[in-house]
Amino acid sequence: MWSIIKINGEDYKDVAQKRSQLEFDYRENKFTGNDGCNQIFGNLKKLTNTHLEFDTIGATRMKCIEAKTSVHYQNLLRQIRYYKIENLTLSLIDIENKVLLVFKKID
Repeated sequence: MWSIIKINGEDYKDVAQKRSQLEFDYRENKFTGNDGCNQIFGNLKKLTNTHLEFDTIGATRMKCIEAKTSVHYQNLLRQIRYYKIENLTLSLIDIENKVLLVFKKID
């Protein structure tokens, strides 16, 4: 499981109800997690040693304190095309090689 630590280069501030997390099932090309409020899930469109692309993203519809945080997080996931893992840190990168999301390994 990966827990968010940075969004768009800024330290993650816990304004959401819970910390955003991701978990990957590489055998099934699926992911699960939460976006700070809603449980999220879906398929991976592409997964190689360097490329990562999310397909459809499904989510529960909880009443969120900061609903726009939830939507913003999901929109960033849709922009991801690459990833890098170093020192138990996962960086998710867009098509222009900009790091959008950074996670730390928590399990």
